[in-house]
Amino acid sequence: MSTSINWSIIATILFSGNGGDTTLQAQGDIQTGDQDTFAYQEGDAGNILNTSQYGKTETGNIDASANYGDAGEVYLRALLGIISNKINASTTTGIGGNVTAISTQDNIQTDSIDTRSQTNQDGQINLIAPKGTIITADLLSSYINQIDQQRLEETVELLDESLTEEFTRKFGQASDRLLTITDIKKMLGTIATETGQKPAVIYAIAYPDITIEGLSFESSLAVILVTPDGKPIVKSIPIEEFSRFNSLITDFADHEIKNLKEKKWSAAQELYQMLITPIEPDLQAAGIDTLMFSVDDRMRSLPFAALYDGKQFLIEKYQIALIPSVTLTNASYESLQDLPVLAMGISDFQKFGFDPLPGVSVEIEAITKQRQGSAFLNQSFTFNNLQTQRQENAYRLIHLATHADFSSTKDAYIQLWDRKLRLDSIRELRLYDQPQVELLVLSACKTAIGNEEAEMGFAGLAFRTGVKTALASLWKVEDNGTLGLMTEFYSQLSDSKTKAEALQKAQLAMINGEVQIVDKQLQTSGGSFPLPANLLKQVADNKDLSHPYYWASFTLIGSPW
Repeated sequence: MSTSINWSIIATILFSGNGGDTTLQAQGDIQTGDQDTFAYQEGDAGNILNTSQYGKTETGNIDASANYGDAGEVYLRALLGIISNKINASTTTGIGGNVTAISTQDNIQTDSIDTRSQTNQDGQINLIAPKGTIITADLLSSYINQIDQQRLEETVELLDESLTEEFTRKFGQASDRLLTITDIKKMLGTIATETGQKPAVIYAIAYPDITIEGLSFESSLAVILVTPDGKPIVKSIPIEEFSRFNSLITDFADHEIKNLKEKKWSAAQELYQMLITPIEPDLQAAGIDTLMFSVDDRMRSLPFAALYDGKQFLIEKYQIALIPSVTLTNASYESLQDLPVLAMGISDFQKFGFDPLPGVSVEIEAITKQRQGSAFLNQSFTFNNLQTQRQENAYRLIHLATHADFSSTKDAYIQLWDRKLRLDSIRELRLYDQPQVELLVLSACKTAIGNEEAEMGFAGLAFRTGVKTALASLWKVEDNGTLGLMTEFYSQLSDSKTKAEALQKAQLAMINGEVQIVDKQLQTSGGSFPLPANLLKQVADNKDLSHPYYWASFTLIGSPW
């Protein structure tokens, strides 16, 4: 590592073939003219890495573009600021290069950054200046993450716009509005006034490790808190190894939480310390009781309710919902306390080759008794009947107890008696027509933990189906757990101001042992329900349903209200 670097022009280009990589690493300042690693013809551009441990980096134009290959990666890191002219990591037919600039103590200033691909995938633009200001003319990419303390309000707007574009592009449904930070805070304040519950938005974006030519640079996690009052708050949390961060998510969501003997919750605690602990004093000071998580694809499979602080689960402190973005969240409020339910389900899956769901008949009966609704089981659960019941009776609360699969956004479906209802065609039901469906519940679905495409489909469920809110499951829970959570949820819905409050109460009831199986009956806070013999064969009597495996999978998607 040099003390400092001062160079006029750096070029590692060939007329044909790949551009070469360039790496500049110094304890002090790095100052250069133009840096070029572009590929003229069919090769890939080279990568560019400049890191100053204690100084600044200042360059002319940076060109890591390509014509027919992939653009190069550009990684700039400095303690005391980053200055450059144009940064070009675009391409014609290849994949755009990622551009990451991190100034830990000062500003980032560039003329423009371009990571677009004309025919393929754009590269990401990640700009992080937690104690400085980001000054740019143009950022040209579909994937822009900008973390800037002094321009944080603009950063929130840009981030929400970027997340909105990600979902609308994926599902082919455009959004005709963009929210300013004033809009977001006003929305949160209005809901607080109408419900008496104070919400906040938590954006969480993870930045991976960067390794170029064998040199590794630490990753970080940006957590941004937006409340109805005051300025947004950003916390940048270092992650020692990004692979460790990913493995924590997998350990927690796919292993730890499904181990019924688990008591230590080590992964859940580590994730809590990363995502919640840095902002918890701010949450408490603002009197927040509802958390809306808008996160990147690495965290959409997280059962946030079961994050653990060493004494309590997160759901014991806050109501929780997962949102694609604030822009795509319906901010209107209407109580569900008196709305009847349309409940449909399948218990016998022999003709489909699936395992039966013996608890569905009890679930449907219990729900419709609680909500004064209509029930349809097995052969009567058809597309035409679902469509007819919705249109003729204007149901705004729909419960579907059946197998559903989110293994991929392309092939995701809900099993009806007469067909698989693909999620890309569910809008044929026109659940978005007025009066819009307030809540769609899928009580036996699953997504593919670790599958980014499936997790995006899960996170976008409400937006994709056209309903205001969806309640669905990250993994397929045993019948008794589903039956316990669902009957308790509908019981609590009658006495709760919001959907998020009802779900929190239902999950707390399970944590506290108020929902369990005793003497061949399901006992809930609202009463007891006899269980059918075929379900009792699968369930031990005196069954404890307090473990997060039984309740943490169920997630509100979209509006918490």
